[in-house]
Amino acid sequence: MTTEDWKYVKDNWGALFTTIKFKIDGYDVCLQAGVIKMRVYVTCYVNGSMKGIWLSKKEGQYPEEGKRFFQLHKKAVISAKEMKRRQKIFGKRSDFSKQSFYEYLSPNWSSFSAFKKHIIENNKDIQLIRKP
Repeated sequence: MTTEDWKYVKDNWGALFTTIKFKIDGYDVCLQAGVIKMRVYVTCYVNGSMKGIWLSKKEGQYPEEGKRFFQLHKKAVISAKEMKRRQKIFGKRSDFSKQSFYEYLSPNWSSFSAFKKHIIENNKDIQLIRKP
């Protein structure tokens, strides 16, 4: 992709009723903007669909489509406020004071720069399909 193509994608990022299409390593990828809880997100569709199996781990690994095109989120199980309270009660080295995390994939992107970085890192052949 050229710099001009990325500028086109950035200019149309988040525009409602706009579809941006790519051909990435043999996959047809489509981006469509939508509103979720009063925030604009861009949803990524692979080969015209979004399957739930791409979002879940199987044998400790995410499927190929999930790793390539969807955003990985990592969240803490216990809030920072609760962690401070536990450290005060049980001590910093206690098992009750150790933070654990969970992660999940999401097809929704809110940041263009995060999308661009992820796509460039995880794919080789990226082509923008422009409408004539």
